[in-house]
Amino acid sequence: PRHRRRNGGTVGMTKARGDLGGKEITMAYTCETCKWYESYCGVCCNGESEHRADFMESGDSCEKWEAMDNAKE
Repeated sequence: PRHRRRNGGTVGMTKARGDLGGKEITMAYTCETCKWYESYCGVCCNGESEHRADFMESGDSCEKWEAMDNAKE
């Protein structure tokens, strides 16, 4: 499956190992799964993205998407 990107293109999926007993999970390249997405306000915080400081929908994405770190601070 593919997801729509804000600029009309499509975004793929990636596979990653999660904390679900080592099972492989599929994660969408969307703002919701990007380490630069601030979910409370819905803002992109990636200084290299064309969408930096823009309000984004959680299902949007862009070329500068990066996977979230699993570490809790």
